[in-house]
Amino acid sequence: MGEHASKQKNLSAYTGTKGTVNISFTLNGKPVVLKTKDVTTPLLWILRDELGLKGTKYGCGIGRCGACSVHLNGRLARACSIPISDTAGHAVNTIEGLSDSSRDLHPLQKAWVQHDVPQCGYCQAGQLMAASALLSSNPTPTDEEIDTHMVNICRCGTYLRIKAAIKSVASAKALQVEELRQMQLVKRHTLIEERDQPQNDMQETNH
Repeated sequence: MGEHASKQKNLSAYTGTKGTVNISFTLNGKPVVLKTKDVTTPLLWILRDELGLKGTKYGCGIGRCGACSVHLNGRLARACSIPISDTAGHAVNTIEGLSDSSRDLHPLQKAWVQHDVPQCGYCQAGQLMAASALLSSNPTPTDEEIDTHMVNICRCGTYLRIKAAIKSVASAKALQVEELRQMQLVKRHTLIEERDQPQNDMQETNH
């Protein structure tokens, strides 16, 4: 069976009829219904050519360089190697949706600016998506863990700056967690004191 016939068989199995296929998924938090005639089209080209999201880049086309990195259900994925059919019913996040706010940058993006990470900038969207996935699963990674996870290629060699930016965000997050823990401890002690105060007042009255 030739490649064209194989694709047609896959399409028929997916829809049960000839014509376009409706694929529903979530993109950067918003529902999307995509009409396509070829469910084997890589997600990368759907994002760029059909949906106008140009932040995800084409690099190698074989899932090695990481320029096309996105999140699929919160996990790092290579958009050039994912057929659009694999997104049905799932959540896709791209660099355009990295920040929760349209008016502010994500902490990693701010760190990228602070540490002057980008040079040509072509790979940096993928680098940011990889870094975000790392910190989501491991908020305080060691240097070794950063090196193990951050395997995207940067032809400008900004690896040390990337690591510094990731570590700065991780340190800030750790500080926030510690401050929150301290606040919770203070609140807990305050509640205990307020609970015990009436009993202490009663004991003093009885004496």
